[in-house]
Amino acid sequence: MTELQEKFGPGLAKAIKRNGHDITVDEIFKGLESKKLVLYTSPNSCLVAAYEDGPDGLEGYGLYVTGSLRELVAEVIPQAERDARQRGACRIYQYGFKGYQRVLNKLGFRCKSVLMQKELVDV
Repeated sequence: MTELQEKFGPGLAKAIKRNGHDITVDEIFKGLESKKLVLYTSPNSCLVAAYEDGPDGLEGYGLYVTGSLRELVAEVIPQAERDARQRGACRIYQYGFKGYQRVLNKLGFRCKSVLMQKELVDV
């Protein structure tokens, strides 16, 4: 796992920061080792995912991505989708930003909701 952490750790750190999450790269790799998280890779890109039971069955969640958008679309997301189907998942979600929608629509993803945020700096 150390080789993968060296390869993808810096990109995952940027993804964590971009998403504003309170987790470390080390915690992600501990989650991968314990099988709570799943890693899908291509030569220069990766996607970290998690699976949870939903109201209709197993659901997959793409949490963090890093690398080449071209590789993510052509190799990594299809790999994750195949695995989700093999696991018996009924649907998958990919967290992202509005700009991702244009690309992910081509893979069959549809916008399900919009998350709006307000910073409460005076609280």
